[in-house]
Amino acid sequence: SPVNQYLVVSHEKTNGTGQPSYVRISATSANAAVPGANAAYGIPIPPGAMFVFSGPQCTNSTSVYVSVISETGSPELYITPGEGL
Repeated sequence: SPVNQYLVVSHEKTNGTGQPSYVRISATSANAAVPGANAAYGIPIPPGAMFVFSGPQCTNSTSVYVSVISETGSPELYITPGEGL
């Protein structure tokens, strides 16, 4: 069934620096970006955090794109689509 909520969980040992990762959930293939002079869209996710976001609706015929970046290291986020209760 169609869903538009996403559980985002940041793995505690994402980059070992205590810096956030930045995530973008979009109906297009746009990339997330870290803050800066020419920064694009990106929601900061602190290490070890868990958030539920409402975003674009995905179905079996509609794709949703997720992009993740961090200032250093390799981000490790778990993203699960669904409908919260």
